[in-house]
Amino acid sequence: MKNGGLISRGDVALRAMKNTKKDMELLLEWLNNPLVLQYVYGEDAPWDMEKVLANFAENTTGVGDATACFILYEGKEIGYLQYYPVQEDSYKYNTLATYEKVKGGYGVDMFIGIPALWNQGIGKQIINIFGEYCKKQLGIHRLCADPSTENERALKFWEKVGFVPLETIEDYDDSSKLSILMEKSI
Repeated sequence: MKNGGLISRGDVALRAMKNTKKDMELLLEWLNNPLVLQYVYGEDAPWDMEKVLANFAENTTGVGDATACFILYEGKEIGYLQYYPVQEDSYKYNTLATYEKVKGGYGVDMFIGIPALWNQGIGKQIINIFGEYCKKQLGIHRLCADPSTENERALKFWEKVGFVPLETIEDYDDSSKLSILMEKSI
Protein backbone atom coordinates (compact mmCIF):
# COMPACT_ATOMS: atom_id res chain seq x y z
CA MET A 1 0.00 0.00 0.00
CA LYS A 2 2.95 2.30 -0.15
CA ASN A 3 2.33 5.47 -2.10
CA GLY A 4 -1.44 4.93 -2.26
CA GLY A 5 -1.14 1.50 -3.87
CA LEU A 6 -3.86 -1.08 -3.91
CA ILE A 7 -4.35 -4.53 -2.40
CA SER A 8 -7.01 -6.50 -4.19
CA ARG A 9 -8.45 -9.92 -4.83
CA GLY A 10 -11.62 -10.55 -6.76
CA ASP A 11 -14.29 -8.02 -5.86
CA VAL A 12 -12.57 -6.64 -2.74
CA ALA A 13 -9.68 -4.23 -2.36
CA LEU A 14 -8.02 -1.76 -0.02
CA ARG A 15 -6.73 1.62 -1.07
CA ALA A 16 -4.98 4.27 0.92
CA MET A 17 -7.39 6.95 2.07
CA LYS A 18 -6.47 10.42 0.88
CA ASN A 19 -6.77 13.75 2.62
CA THR A 20 -9.26 15.02 0.06
CA LYS A 21 -12.69 16.54 0.42
CA LYS A 22 -14.24 13.55 -1.37
CA ASP A 23 -12.67 10.95 0.95
CA MET A 24 -13.45 12.91 4.11
CA GLU A 25 -17.07 13.50 3.04
CA LEU A 26 -17.53 9.80 2.41
CA LEU A 27 -16.19 8.95 5.87
CA LEU A 28 -18.45 11.64 7.37
CA GLU A 29 -21.46 10.11 5.60
CA TRP A 30 -20.77 6.70 7.16
CA LEU A 31 -20.13 8.21 10.60
CA ASN A 32 -23.53 9.88 10.51
CA ASN A 33 -25.39 6.66 9.78
CA PRO A 34 -27.19 5.62 13.01
CA LEU A 35 -26.84 1.91 12.14
CA VAL A 36 -23.08 2.23 11.75
CA LEU A 37 -22.78 4.30 14.93
CA GLN A 38 -24.30 1.44 16.93
CA TYR A 39 -21.00 -0.39 16.41
CA VAL A 40 -18.24 2.14 15.69
CA TYR A 41 -17.37 5.64 16.89
CA GLY A 42 -20.88 6.20 18.27
CA GLU A 43 -19.48 7.61 21.49
CA ASP A 44 -18.11 10.52 19.44
CA ALA A 45 -21.39 11.34 17.66
CA PRO A 46 -22.52 13.65 16.28
CA TRP A 47 -19.82 13.89 13.65
CA ASP A 48 -19.07 16.95 11.55
CA MET A 49 -16.29 17.67 9.07
CA GLU A 50 -14.11 19.38 11.66
CA LYS A 51 -14.20 16.30 13.89
CA VAL A 52 -13.55 13.93 10.98
CA LEU A 53 -10.50 15.96 9.95
CA ALA A 54 -9.23 16.13 13.52
CA ASN A 55 -9.55 12.36 14.00
CA PHE A 56 -8.63 10.95 10.59
CA ALA A 57 -6.70 13.42 8.40
CA GLU A 58 -3.35 12.82 10.11
CA ASN A 59 -3.56 9.10 9.24
CA THR A 60 -3.83 9.92 5.53
CA THR A 61 -0.57 11.87 5.40
CA GLY A 62 1.97 9.52 6.94
CA VAL A 63 2.32 11.79 9.98
CA GLY A 64 0.06 9.78 12.31
CA ASP A 65 0.80 6.39 13.85
CA ALA A 66 -1.97 4.72 11.84
CA THR A 67 -2.46 4.27 8.10
CA ALA A 68 -6.02 4.94 6.93
CA CYS A 69 -7.54 2.92 4.09
CA PHE A 70 -10.84 2.53 2.32
CA ILE A 71 -12.38 -0.87 1.75
CA LEU A 72 -13.61 -1.26 -1.81
CA TYR A 73 -16.20 -3.71 -3.08
CA GLU A 74 -16.75 -4.00 -6.82
CA GLY A 75 -14.65 -0.83 -7.23
CA LYS A 76 -16.72 1.31 -4.83
CA GLU A 77 -15.64 2.60 -1.40
CA ILE A 78 -17.77 0.88 1.23
CA GLY A 79 -15.80 0.99 4.47
CA TYR A 80 -12.79 2.00 6.48
CA LEU A 81 -9.73 0.14 7.78
CA GLN A 82 -6.78 1.53 9.70
CA TYR A 83 -3.66 -0.24 10.86
CA TYR A 84 -0.75 0.70 13.08
CA PRO A 85 2.32 -0.90 14.61
CA VAL A 86 1.59 -2.20 18.11
CA GLN A 87 3.53 -0.17 20.66
CA GLU A 88 3.65 -0.11 24.43
CA ASP A 89 0.89 2.53 24.49
CA SER A 90 -1.31 1.08 21.71
CA TYR A 91 -3.64 -0.60 24.22
CA LYS A 92 -4.20 -0.37 27.98
CA TYR A 93 -2.55 -3.70 28.77
CA ASN A 94 -3.06 -5.25 32.18
CA THR A 95 0.52 -6.53 32.30
CA LEU A 96 3.81 -6.06 30.52
CA ALA A 97 3.63 -9.78 29.68
CA THR A 98 0.56 -9.11 27.52
CA TYR A 99 2.41 -6.40 25.63
CA GLU A 100 5.28 -8.83 25.05
CA LYS A 101 2.80 -11.29 23.45
CA VAL A 102 1.63 -8.73 20.87
CA LYS A 103 4.84 -6.72 20.45
CA GLY A 104 5.87 -6.49 16.82
CA GLY A 105 2.33 -6.96 15.57
CA TYR A 106 -0.05 -4.55 13.93
CA GLY A 107 -3.34 -3.31 15.34
CA VAL A 108 -6.28 -3.14 12.96
CA ASP A 109 -9.67 -1.42 13.17
CA MET A 110 -12.32 -1.64 10.48
CA PHE A 111 -15.96 -1.18 9.63
CA ILE A 112 -18.23 -1.44 6.60
CA GLY A 113 -20.06 1.88 6.28
CA ILE A 114 -22.95 0.59 4.17
CA PRO A 115 -25.22 -1.63 6.30
CA ALA A 116 -26.84 -3.22 3.21
CA LEU A 117 -23.45 -4.87 2.60
CA TRP A 118 -23.13 -6.37 6.08
CA ASN A 119 -23.15 -10.17 6.51
CA GLN A 120 -21.87 -10.85 2.99
CA GLY A 121 -18.35 -11.99 3.86
CA ILE A 122 -16.67 -8.80 2.62
CA GLY A 123 -14.99 -8.07 5.96
CA LYS A 124 -13.59 -11.59 6.13
CA GLN A 125 -12.16 -11.26 2.62
CA ILE A 126 -10.58 -7.92 3.53
CA ILE A 127 -8.94 -9.30 6.68
CA ASN A 128 -7.60 -12.24 4.68
CA ILE A 129 -5.96 -10.10 1.98
CA PHE A 130 -4.79 -7.58 4.57
CA GLY A 131 -3.17 -10.38 6.59
CA GLU A 132 -1.37 -11.63 3.48
CA TYR A 133 -0.17 -8.09 2.74
CA CYS A 134 1.13 -7.68 6.30
CA LYS A 135 2.98 -10.98 6.16
CA LYS A 136 4.46 -10.68 2.67
CA GLN A 137 5.05 -6.93 2.36
CA LEU A 138 5.62 -5.81 5.96
CA GLY A 139 7.02 -8.98 7.52
CA ILE A 140 4.35 -8.86 10.24
CA HIS A 141 3.14 -12.16 11.70
CA ARG A 142 0.52 -10.97 14.22
CA LEU A 143 -2.57 -8.77 14.03
CA CYS A 144 -4.45 -7.33 17.01
CA ALA A 145 -7.95 -5.95 17.53
CA ASP A 146 -9.71 -4.55 20.59
CA PRO A 147 -13.50 -4.68 20.19
CA SER A 148 -15.68 -3.41 23.02
CA THR A 149 -17.10 -6.06 25.31
CA GLU A 150 -20.49 -4.48 24.54
CA ASN A 151 -20.13 -4.94 20.77
CA GLU A 152 -21.25 -8.53 20.21
CA ARG A 153 -21.26 -8.03 16.44
CA ALA A 154 -17.58 -7.04 16.41
CA LEU A 155 -16.58 -9.77 18.87
CA LYS A 156 -18.22 -12.43 16.69
CA PHE A 157 -16.59 -11.00 13.56
CA TRP A 158 -13.06 -10.98 14.96
CA GLU A 159 -13.47 -14.53 16.28
CA LYS A 160 -14.90 -15.67 12.94
CA VAL A 161 -11.80 -14.38 11.12
CA GLY A 162 -9.45 -16.20 13.49
CA PHE A 163 -8.67 -13.73 16.29
CA VAL A 164 -8.44 -15.18 19.79
CA PRO A 165 -9.02 -13.27 23.05
CA LEU A 166 -5.95 -12.51 25.19
CA GLU A 167 -7.43 -10.44 28.01
CA THR A 168 -10.08 -7.90 28.96
CA ILE A 169 -8.61 -4.40 28.97
CA GLU A 170 -9.79 -0.87 29.63
CA ASP A 171 -11.21 0.67 26.45
CA TYR A 172 -8.57 2.92 24.89
CA ASP A 173 -11.00 5.78 24.18
CA ASP A 174 -13.47 5.43 27.06
CA SER A 175 -12.15 4.41 30.49
CA SER A 176 -15.68 3.58 31.67
CA LYS A 177 -15.86 0.68 29.19
CA LEU A 178 -13.94 -2.55 28.62
CA SER A 179 -12.53 -4.10 25.47
CA ILE A 180 -11.20 -7.53 24.60
CA LEU A 181 -7.63 -7.52 23.32
CA MET A 182 -7.52 -10.16 20.58
CA GLU A 183 -4.74 -11.42 18.34
CA LYS A 184 -4.28 -13.54 15.27
CA SER A 185 -1.08 -15.13 14.07
CA ILE A 186 -0.66 -14.80 10.31
